[in-house]
Amino acid sequence: MHKVTLQDRIFKLPHSLLGGIALMLFLAVLLRSFIGVFLQQSHIDFFAFIEIAGNLMLRNDPYDLENCVFSNWAEPPISFPGYMLFYAVPGLLVRFFPCTCSLFLILYLMLQFLVLSMICLWTGRRMGWLRNWSDLLKPGPRQLGLSFLFFIICNSAPVLMTLRHGQSTIFITGAILFVVWYQGKAPILRPVLFGIAAVLKYSMVPFLGLLFLVRKKLKLCLYGAGVFFLFALTPLLAGNNLLELYQKYIELLKTSMQKGSPNSYEISGYNMIHIGFFKLDMINMLLIAIVLVLLILVLIRTWKSNSLNDETVFFILCATMLPAYHRLYDLTVIVPFVCLITWRALLAKRTWVAVPGLLLIGYMLIPLSLLNRLAGKIGPVFEDFIYTSSSMGVDNIFPLQAVMMILVTCWAFCLCWEKGAGCRVQGAGCRGQGAGETSA
Repeated sequence: MHKVTLQDRIFKLPHSLLGGIALMLFLAVLLRSFIGVFLQQSHIDFFAFIEIAGNLMLRNDPYDLENCVFSNWAEPPISFPGYMLFYAVPGLLVRFFPCTCSLFLILYLMLQFLVLSMICLWTGRRMGWLRNWSDLLKPGPRQLGLSFLFFIICNSAPVLMTLRHGQSTIFITGAILFVVWYQGKAPILRPVLFGIAAVLKYSMVPFLGLLFLVRKKLKLCLYGAGVFFLFALTPLLAGNNLLELYQKYIELLKTSMQKGSPNSYEISGYNMIHIGFFKLDMINMLLIAIVLVLLILVLIRTWKSNSLNDETVFFILCATMLPAYHRLYDLTVIVPFVCLITWRALLAKRTWVAVPGLLLIGYMLIPLSLLNRLAGKIGPVFEDFIYTSSSMGVDNIFPLQAVMMILVTCWAFCLCWEKGAGCRVQGAGCRGQGAGETSA
């Protein structure tokens, strides 16, 4: 006798009721997240972006504290000068009309939630919930699943931190997903978006670039690099001296990474995810070397294969986070892949994949304040050989996020290697680019 499951009972409900529940859940998540983030009044990175852009448009030194007016900066904000065109309008208007600051922040958040919604829809389609975009208008279990997926994505720690800081990682995620998932022909848009992702955060794309090179996507890499360098030259449009500008940018960037600086593990290691938390640098270098060896192995295997799957891209993105400076908000780019891979594993009853995936999703939904308190109890045990930090009244915080990132990367490597770095997902039921293959 067939056992009636919760899924069976949900599917028996009227589709109009499921559609209504899905719509209410979506709106509740959207309004709660939007209002909560807006009222927090932090958004420090957004103010840094418009500060730099405004000064560049006025030909002021953007890295001189005397020219910074949007916040009480202890040190000059350090943002890539290539951002200028993206934030030029708010940078100028907010400087001369401070009352427009809240308006631009609202518009910025609205754009971020729009991109988040598109990421959710695209991930849902990769999961098989949407055969066609018209399915989105049909009330039923699909809509409920998409709303629940939107809830997970919006409440994950990386996305929440991105929204609260005013970071650009959501836009980078949307651009990268288009590059690797879009299956139509986009000879211009794909490299443009890849180049824009590099402009917004160039530390996020080098390993992806190597992946595309071994996949013989030379034009994508070259045109994407061209877009990056064009944006890097845009400060010239306002009459800035590029040589002096980038010399000062690089000097400040190096200083900010030194021991005891705001971007070091001693000060803000509680939300950093790259390798560098051991006090003995040799251990850090050894771990980075291991990551690079795993990366080379995957690239070689991908080069020998005929296709590319989501597990390989997932590993590449995870490996990207470890050698160079990254914070928790950069993990926004892996959230869709974690949800996608976990869902497929549940369907295929692959427990060794599904259980770690569900645990990771659950971990990302835990409030950071709770994790910091837990890490604060662990930190004193290891502080003799690991850097600890302080945040929100909690001292000696163990670098839990960085350790978790290493574990996730190991899991991603196992997934990638078990799949064969380029083999097609079995059971996809289609040729060419199957449900588990990317288009890049």
